[in-house]
Amino acid sequence: MKKILAVILAAMMVLCCAAAFAEGEAAVQTGTYQVYNATGEKVTSLYLIDKISGTVSENYAGEGLENGANVEVVFSAPAEEEGHGLLVLIFITESGYVGTFTTLSIEEAPITLLSAEAMTGATMITFKAPAAE
Repeated sequence: MKKILAVILAAMMVLCCAAAFAEGEAAVQTGTYQVYNATGEKVTSLYLIDKISGTVSENYAGEGLENGANVEVVFSAPAEEEGHGLLVLIFITESGYVGTFTTLSIEEAPITLLSAEAMTGATMITFKAPAAE
C-alpha cells in the first residue's frame, strides 16, 4: 500500500512540475514577412524594432540585399504586447537612402521596399510582392 501511495504522490509531483513549467513559458506572437528589395540599389541594413521593449532585430540584410532579391524576416514579441503597429521597419541603401515604416503590425505579409522615385504615397514600402517579370 505504501508503494502505491508513493507512486501516486510521485506522479502528482511530476504533473505539478509539468504544469508549473508550462505556465512559466512565455507565449509569443510571431510576424513573418517576405521582404523584397525594389529600391534600385543594394540594401545594406534592414531592421525591425519593437516600440515597447526597444528590442532591435538582427540586420536582416546580412551582407547586403541586392536589388530584386528578397529575404524572409521573422520577428517574435511577447503575446501580451499589442501586435497592431508594434514594430518599426528601417532600411538603408548603399547610397544612404533611409526608409522607415513606423506602424508595422505582427502579421504574415509581403513587403516591398521602394525607392524614393517609386513612392506613390507617404510610405516607403508597399504590402505586395513585386509583379513577376
